[in-house]
Amino acid sequence: MDRRGTEADLEALQRTNDRLVLLVEQLSHDLRNPITALLASVELLADETAAEADPELAKIVANALASGHRMTALLDDALAQVTRRS
Repeated sequence: MDRRGTEADLEALQRTNDRLVLLVEQLSHDLRNPITALLASVELLADETAAEADPELAKIVANALASGHRMTALLDDALAQVTRRS
């Protein structure tokens, strides 16, 4: 393969990578907003259920909070991976 072919391949890879970064940034933003809203609602519910002393409900709320925080961490990790490589 000659130099022009290699440069063209590198340019094509860079364009693909740029599109991937934009996609992950957009997905991260689009998913983060509803997750943040859900977490806020579940945190309010956690405050209310703490006063009720219902262990089963407290467990469900704790699981929902943990899942929301895990999703946020996954989004952060995915965004960090693509921006670090770009």
